[in-house]
Amino acid sequence: MTGGLRIRIAAICSLAMFAATAAAQQVPQSRSAAPAARTASERAAPKAPSPVIMEITVNKTRAVSLPSPVEGIIVGNEGIADVNFDADRPRQVFVIARGVGTTDIIFTGAGGRIIHQLDVRVVTDHVGIEAALAQLLPEQDINVAVFRDTVFLTGTVRTASDSANAVVIARRFVGGDANVINMLDLRGSQQVILQVRVSEMARTVTKNFAVNNVFNWELGGQRVIFSTTGPGFTDAVFATGNPLAGFGLLGKTQFDILEKQGLTKTLAEPTLTVLSGETATFLAGGETPIPSGVDQSGNLSITYREFGIRLEFTPVVIAGDRINLRLITEISSVDATNTVSLGPNVNIPTIISKRTETTIDLPSGGTVMIAGLIDDNMSNSISGFPFLKDIPVIGALFRSTEFTRGETELVITVTAYLAKPVGNKNALSLPTDGFEPASDIDFFLLGRLHREYAKGERDIWAETLKGPFGYFME
Repeated sequence: MTGGLRIRIAAICSLAMFAATAAAQQVPQSRSAAPAARTASERAAPKAPSPVIMEITVNKTRAVSLPSPVEGIIVGNEGIADVNFDADRPRQVFVIARGVGTTDIIFTGAGGRIIHQLDVRVVTDHVGIEAALAQLLPEQDINVAVFRDTVFLTGTVRTASDSANAVVIARRFVGGDANVINMLDLRGSQQVILQVRVSEMARTVTKNFAVNNVFNWELGGQRVIFSTTGPGFTDAVFATGNPLAGFGLLGKTQFDILEKQGLTKTLAEPTLTVLSGETATFLAGGETPIPSGVDQSGNLSITYREFGIRLEFTPVVIAGDRINLRLITEISSVDATNTVSLGPNVNIPTIISKRTETTIDLPSGGTVMIAGLIDDNMSNSISGFPFLKDIPVIGALFRSTEFTRGETELVITVTAYLAKPVGNKNALSLPTDGFEPASDIDFFLLGRLHREYAKGERDIWAETLKGPFGYFME
């Protein structure tokens, strides 16, 4: 029995070892079955490649290499981008940018499988803008940023003129003015002082000799009366009499004799300060009412017309401390002697104006004459009795003469300066500096309008010394 038991135990051990070996061989086979199944599914449905972002300038072309030959191309928006390829080179295509915007392009290969994807972003030609700005404005720090069809200009420039020129250059590369955003900063604000001088001299001479005659003749029992009347003058010096009464033919004769001479000087010096690129306006004068029409109720409508010294200018500081000026200057006054009547008690005065409008370019501190006028008018007139006024010597009794001459010379000059503000320690001089009103004694007894009025700094010997002074002797 012992021998039979040993044989049975050995057989059981052999079976156990065989089962363990078989189980060990079956476990790896079951684990390797899952990866084999996944690989088969992946081959049946391959994963599409991720899209590649491509940024390209409008109207430019970019070459793209594909991993395998292309058989189909799908373009989202052909107005943004288009694709061109050669059948002899199926693994290379060319992307052409047509318009600003975004679109996608999908390339397919054999069996419709996606082999490549592009996310195309077509932008404005910022490289061309940067090159143009660098060439035309080399001394300025200008950066160009592009988002879709809009160009953003950032950085700093020297003057407002450079900023405006940069915008004009950028507009040449975009579709419209609204597609350029100016975000440029000026390196430093520049202020301009403009001083205008209007100088005029006018001289007038008037000479008049008027004869007023009344001729009372009796011819064939009939009395005939003739009269000649010359122009009258309100401020004339005249003589009345009948110096030829002895002839019996001449009636009463009156002479009006006048000579006037006038001289007028006009000098105006308006001064203005304004920031470069801005507009400044100055008016020293007033407004006069002028009828402009009649309303629906029949009432007279009134508008106001400015008169006086008027100045308006727009400076732009350009390179080299030069100043470009758009200037309008005018001197006007109301002339009450010349009026236009619109009805009873409605008289419109005329306005005498001297006006100039121009654009000039000058350096800082430079002066230029922008307008000049020389006017010389002369008129002679003779009025009298026909035929009799042409008789030598005696004809002077039958005619009146008038001579008028006016001479005017006008000059307008402009001086422009680049200005900087002064500190608090440097006080500016004012017209009221040094003025002290007169006391009662100065005004009533001495007839002085002011006690002291000195402009600017006084000499040291004109100042009143304060404290003890003189010579000290020991």
